Amino acid sequence: SLKNTQLKASKKKDAKASKKSLDNKSSSGGISGVRRKFWFEKFFWFISSDQVLVIAGKDAQQNELLVKRYLRSQDFYFHADVHGASSVIVRNELKERKELPVNTILQAAEFAVCRSSAWKSKTASGTSAYWVYPDQVSKAPQTGEYLSKGGFVIRGKKNFVSTNSLCMGFGVLFYSPRANS
Repeated sequence: SLKNTQLKASKKKDAKASKKSLDNKSSSGGISGVRRKFWFEKFFWFISSDQVLVIAGKDAQQNELLVKRYLRSQDFYFHADVHGASSVIVRNELKERKELPVNTILQAAEFAVCRSSAWKSKTASGTSAYWVYPDQVSKAPQTGEYLSKGGFVIRGKKNFVSTNSLCMGFGVLFYSPRANS
């Protein structure tokens, strides 16, 4: 019992010392604190060439979350015309709905197709994506139908976009405060 108490006290002392050491290093320019993640970093995402945020779900659960929580009335919803594809949201930061730039439409459509089963099968031919307004996306199925998790019903006109290739990139961004000063 006395030995356990001494062991716990020793661990607490070591933890305090290592924290103090870490604090000293971070203030001296060695190790800096971990930055806080943005809310969209738990999804697949990129910023289009027109500086618009595009987000896609990683699985059915994230597709549900994206549409139910993050799809706003001024945003745009993209989906590949393939069963089981990710839901893709193009965030419009303006309060009113405006038309998307053509480059962003093409990039979001290609992203939607790349985040579908077309990527695994390496076939882009005949695969297209479409975009709709948020009020056309519904979780309520027709009478007698069943929607699985991550599935949605699209009502109204779909605006199709054909994609010719499957192309995605991967980038890592480092920020150095010293480089900017």
